[in-house]
Amino acid sequence: MQENNNINRINELISSFFEKGLSEKERTELKKILENPENKRYFREAYTIELVARNMKLDDYMDSAYDRVMDTIKGQSHARPVQKRRYLLVWKNIAAVILFTVSCWAAYEWGSRTDSLIDGMTEVNAPLGSKSVLSLPDGSVVTLNSGSSIAYAKSFGTEVRKIELHGEAFLEVQKDKKPFIVSAKGTEITVLGTSFNVKAYDDEDIVETTLVKGSVKVKPDTGREIPEVYLKPNETVLICKKNKDDIQVELKKDVNTLLYTSWKDPKWIIQKETLESIVKKLERKYKVEISIQDEQLKHYKFTGILMDETIQQTLDLMRDTAPIDYCWEQGVIKIRIDKQRSRDFEKIMSN
Repeated sequence: MQENNNINRINELISSFFEKGLSEKERTELKKILENPENKRYFREAYTIELVARNMKLDDYMDSAYDRVMDTIKGQSHARPVQKRRYLLVWKNIAAVILFTVSCWAAYEWGSRTDSLIDGMTEVNAPLGSKSVLSLPDGSVVTLNSGSSIAYAKSFGTEVRKIELHGEAFLEVQKDKKPFIVSAKGTEITVLGTSFNVKAYDDEDIVETTLVKGSVKVKPDTGREIPEVYLKPNETVLICKKNKDDIQVELKKDVNTLLYTSWKDPKWIIQKETLESIVKKLERKYKVEISIQDEQLKHYKFTGILMDETIQQTLDLMRDTAPIDYCWEQGVIKIRIDKQRSRDFEKIMSN
C-alpha cells in the first residue's frame, strides 16, 4: 500500500512541478521520497513521459534526468514550452528515436463501428483503421482499439456481467455487486468497479492486463489450476501462451499506465518500443500492410508521441530520425535500412 501511495504522490508532484512549480515543502518531500531507489527509478520514467507529453524541450534530459530536476528542486525554476520539433534520443547499442508531432493538428475522430446480434449475443466491432466507444447496459464504458471486438449475451447484467474480448480495450466499469468478467483467449479478468486495459489480439501469444485504478483478479487459464493474480493500480500482468502446456505469467509493478492506455487518446505515447511491435500497431491503426525488410530493424527501439499523423507523416518522421527508408510496392509498405546512414548512425552510437 505504501508503494502505491508513493507512486501516486510522485505523479502528483510531477504534475505540480509542470503546472505551477513546487513549494519548499513539496521539494523537501520529493527529495525524501527519491531516497528510495525504486521510487527514483519510477520518477525517472514518469518524468520522461510527462516531459514528452507536454512537448517541452528535452535538452540533455536523457543523460541526467534526475540531476536536472533535482537542480530545480534545490532552486525553483520552470521548464519552458517550446515549438514542436523532432528530437533524436540515443541509448548505447539501441536505436532510440523520438517521434514528435508535425506542426499541423488533425482533429481526433472516432471511427465507425459495427453492431450485430448473433444467436442472442450482441457483438460490437471496431474495424481496422478506427476506434469505437460504447456503453454497456450497466453503464460501463468500453473503448475498442482498431481490429478489436467484444460480445455479450442478452442476459448481461442479470446475474453476472460478462463480455468476450478479441483485441484490445480500455474499460471503465461501473460499480455493482454483480461481478464484471472479461474473457480473453482463455484468460478471465474479474472486477467490481475499476478502470483497466486488456490487450488480447488473436495473432499474438500474450494477454496483457494493466490496472489504472481499483482492483482486478486475473485467472491465467480457466481450464487449468494456475494461481490467480490480483492486480493493484499501476501494475501489469503478462500471460504468454505459446501452447496449452506452456503458459508463463509475468507481473510488472510501478508501471506508467499511459504507455498501455494512451492508444485511446489524441496523444499516443511510445517508450522504448521495438519497430516490430510498432509496425503491428500501425497496421491496425491505419489499415495497411507493412513489411520490415531487414531483420536488424525489427529490434530498433523508439520513444515519443504520435498525434493523429497520417501513415505517411509517421513514416517520414521515423525516416528523418533513424537510418531507415520506406517505399510502397503493390499496396505494401516496405521498410528497409538505409545502409549509408546506418554506418553514420553506428559511428554516433559507438562514441
